[in-house]
Amino acid sequence: MCSTRGVRQGRAGGIALLALVLGAGAGELAAQDWRTFKSFREFGGEEELVVEVKYLAGELRIEPAEDGTLYRASMRYDPDLFVPDVRYRRNKLVVRVDGEGGFEARRGGEAGSLELALGRETPLILDLGFGAGRGNIELGGLPIRRANISTGASSTEVRFSSPNPERASKLAIKGGAAELRVIGLGNANADEIEVAGGVGEITLDFTGEWARTSAVDIDIGLAQLNLILPSNLGVRIDRESLLATFDAARMVKENDSYVSENWDSAADKLTIRLDAALASVNVRWVGAPARSH
Repeated sequence: MCSTRGVRQGRAGGIALLALVLGAGAGELAAQDWRTFKSFREFGGEEELVVEVKYLAGELRIEPAEDGTLYRASMRYDPDLFVPDVRYRRNKLVVRVDGEGGFEARRGGEAGSLELALGRETPLILDLGFGAGRGNIELGGLPIRRANISTGASSTEVRFSSPNPERASKLAIKGGAAELRVIGLGNANADEIEVAGGVGEITLDFTGEWARTSAVDIDIGLAQLNLILPSNLGVRIDRESLLATFDAARMVKENDSYVSENWDSAADKLTIRLDAALASVNVRWVGAPARSH
């Protein structure tokens, strides 16, 4: 004969087991709700490709594609929060992920992702907008004619690991409220470079193969700015506002400007026009030489 206590224990155990089974099923259903969208197009002799990316939140990765590819896109997303949109028409690629969800998706704190690979055969005009999350953008070796990159509350790294085979008329980068790192700006091969940022930490690495005398405009707010400069590059920094701190190692002050000791003799020169409101600026020289003539 079963006691009342035994029946209660049996019922409790059954309820606990049922809850465990239901919990496991809910987890499987939640995992199944994530979807993947893919799009691909082969290179067809296009003379130019305009790329517009608007990605609200998640993990963004951009890199060069394999030979013969115009573009390749892959997105992992929660359909309850986001709607993917990839369109190609008349040499223009639009990649958008719209929605109302933030960076932390509602299912277990997971985040969506966008991976975009761009071909090396077609000159590019880039307009990249990224909201919250993490960004890893490799542009080395891509033929870029013009680029506009805007980041929000994200930790983003932009790299030019190898020279741009095209001559870019302008490279504009705008950082938000988190960390922005731009590596290998000497490889950007750009006539004009603009960098803007609000708060957070910004690192600009000017190493690479310099092709011409260049000018850079930097406009930041209350931020920490790290300038990494190759040893053989002649650098002039024109300061246009009050700085909280300015560590100008190996530079000579001339009125409101700072000039590197090798400015007159350097084969490649860089002029930085710096407008910073109470920012902290650190200059670090590295051994990678600039291009010799």
